[in-house]
Amino acid sequence: FCKFCSDHGKQEKETNLNAILYCGRIINFWNRMKTFFDLYRFTLPDQTKIFGLENSENSALKKLLNASLQIAQKTIWLTRKDYDMKNVKKDEWITYKRTIKHVLKMYEVYHKNKDIIRILIGNLEKII
Repeated sequence: FCKFCSDHGKQEKETNLNAILYCGRIINFWNRMKTFFDLYRFTLPDQTKIFGLENSENSALKKLLNASLQIAQKTIWLTRKDYDMKNVKKDEWITYKRTIKHVLKMYEVYHKNKDIIRILIGNLEKII
């Protein structure tokens, strides 16, 4: 059974979908991500959480949001790994914000439209 879910009073099987999408602890993280995506008028269904936004028009904003989703998935994996192996609980949102801000600042060096990155970072700071 999922250790995170049992900490939240649920008995769920440890599956990839539960780990990435449905775990009680992860649901709170995805709700914050949804708030972030709402700022840009994008929805965040389960399919998008896993595969990202369709980006046939090669939008710079969608590229950055897709990168943020990849970092979100990695954050979930790392925090679960720390809990499973070291019994250390880390807040996924704090870990995510720290990582994404670092990545966006690095990306800002190479990106032509620095305003998009500054706005993304500013909006992340608004979400508790």
